[in-house]
Amino acid sequence: MNIENRVIRILEKHFPDVRPIKAGIGMTFYDHLGADSLTMMELVMDFEDEFNVNIPDKAYANVQTVGDIIRVIENVCDQANDTLE
Repeated sequence: MNIENRVIRILEKHFPDVRPIKAGIGMTFYDHLGADSLTMMELVMDFEDEFNVNIPDKAYANVQTVGDIIRVIENVCDQANDTLE
């Protein structure tokens, strides 16, 4: 399963009333999904657990959309893989 699908699966658990999220990669967390800062922190922790990475605060500070968080996770995973090589 690729990163996008794994992210969407987590989002669907947090936002069960908003489906299909996949059609809305441009959906914003605050306006479209109704997330608040606590929800965002919970999401980040779930993403860190799912991908076994640490997402720095500055990496997700400007995240607005579902696509933004996918890019952040891709970058963090790439960096983690680079350090292992």
